[in-house]
Amino acid sequence: MNKLLYAIATIFLLISCAEDPQYNVTVNTESEYFAPRISIEGIAGGLVQFNVIIEGSNGNAITGAKVTASDFMNRTRALYFNSDTYSYAGTMQDIKEVNIYTIRIESVLLKNRMTVNVPYLQFQNKPAITVLRDETGSSALSGTSVNGKQGIQIAWSSSGINTVYQVSVRTSLQVFYTVTTEDMTVTIPQNTLEPGSYLVSVKAQKICGDPLFSGYNYYSVSTENSMDVAFSVY
Repeated sequence: MNKLLYAIATIFLLISCAEDPQYNVTVNTESEYFAPRISIEGIAGGLVQFNVIIEGSNGNAITGAKVTASDFMNRTRALYFNSDTYSYAGTMQDIKEVNIYTIRIESVLLKNRMTVNVPYLQFQNKPAITVLRDETGSSALSGTSVNGKQGIQIAWSSSGINTVYQVSVRTSLQVFYTVTTEDMTVTIPQNTLEPGSYLVSVKAQKICGDPLFSGYNYYSVSTENSMDVAFSVY
């Protein structure tokens, strides 16, 4: 069920992103010989990872191309071929103002350079857990244990539009509950958590493109994590 909810939410975000006119994707291809697949994954304030797979029409990887990633601030990184992943890979420091990365591909097999502008959605705010309580109103944020035999409500602040949230309740050794939603609140069902100590966190993600590369030749995902909140269940 969690995977189904995540898939539905992801499809919604992909459609929303594709319909936004500010994220028009420019592709200049003079040859059908190339079939690039581009993925961009990053954590807010951390590193952004680029991977570009280039295949010929025969299905073989093209290893001798010149590939770069750049942004409107004129930062440019060369992406070098990685024989382990068969992709051109590299990293760049995330900057909040950047919401489009430009991938350029040059090869003797191309008449002209190929250019792909890939949207990379940024966060307005970091998610912060604001509610953690059971059905009687006992609040873990006030230092009170919550009743595991009751439903436990978790709520958090918004990270902006087009965001999917993944809530995780765990110990240092095991994840006991996880769910993905577009809402900013979930309720852990009754009797899900045994008495003990737990950590809860919220991961926010903004997704564009297609992770299966069937509808689009790119996929980007930016991630922002909340602070862990410790709580006890009796």
